[in-house]
Amino acid sequence: MQNPSIEEVTAAIEEVRVAMQAETPVLQNGYWEHKAFAPASTDTQDQLFHAVGAALSSWESAESALATLYVVLCDVETGSSYSAISRTFGSIPSSAGRRKIIKAAAEIYFGMHWQSHPIKKGLTDLLAAFTKAAERRDEFAHGQAYSFSINGESPGCFLFASQYIASRNLPFPLGNPEDPFSYLSSTYRYTAAEILDFARKFIELRDAVWRYIGSIRRILGRPGIALVMDLDAKAAKAAKAGDV
Repeated sequence: MQNPSIEEVTAAIEEVRVAMQAETPVLQNGYWEHKAFAPASTDTQDQLFHAVGAALSSWESAESALATLYVVLCDVETGSSYSAISRTFGSIPSSAGRRKIIKAAAEIYFGMHWQSHPIKKGLTDLLAAFTKAAERRDEFAHGQAYSFSINGESPGCFLFASQYIASRNLPFPLGNPEDPFSYLSSTYRYTAAEILDFARKFIELRDAVWRYIGSIRRILGRPGIALVMDLDAKAAKAAKAGDV
């Protein structure tokens, strides 16, 4: 492989800096919470079906980005080995299990740089965001869209938890006459607009993974973020020495 030119290296370093400095709201506390439940809905079942499909498709695009991240961390991005590593990643049945092997691969990829706080925290925070986002994804994937009525009045159609899932249902409905939803056991409900908002957030999560990938790809044989951190440290040291 031909060695990159100075211009190519400089451009690659600048791309890493841009990725490192980008705002990443998907990592913020509370970003994946869903606590303010709508009191009524005008959605139809079909609108909820559409929203759930959009959310799950968006989620898969985020998971696909994670697969690419794993391949990059395994130092294999081309040829038949790429397909083999990618398929191996996809053979792990749970999303949580796939996130664990990403961290294990990162420890090898970054080597001595892994214990650097910014490097370790960057990946740890990203995977933690996936864990929180996966809770919303699971609620969509295992929910049911329906309406109900109490005394002839209906608040509308929502996505509720499937009643057989114990962890997402109360053992006994509270039955408060002032709250029609209290007669249901589901611990959550969503309107189509709320689901579509999370679909948008899943896309943001995917883009955050791609930016992270851009920040760690090797430059001159070293992870980009590690190279940039070393260059900045040397520049700061030189500037300090010049002030003495």
